[in-house]
Amino acid sequence: VSPEDAQAAAALAVRNALAAVRSALPTGTRFRPVEMVVYVAAAPGFTALSTVADGASEVVEQELGAENLPARSAIGVYSLPGGAPVEIALTAVIVP
Repeated sequence: VSPEDAQAAAALAVRNALAAVRSALPTGTRFRPVEMVVYVAAAPGFTALSTVADGASEVVEQELGAENLPARSAIGVYSLPGGAPVEIALTAVIVP
């Protein structure tokens, strides 16, 4: 996929991750993502991993605010399950 399509996939993946966090918490419980790892299925020589991950960071910023952006890593891998272009691991904590 193109870098732009991979960036859109990262945005969709983090929306799904945020929805999963929300579904596991009682309604109204506040949370903050503290770490996000963006795995990108990348061809040899592809170096725009951070640009792909920006798609996920933009969604977190839009939904939770810039002050809630987590620490982030973007890691290139040979392949992902199901042929997905992007996978996200998101760790969040409950905010008292």
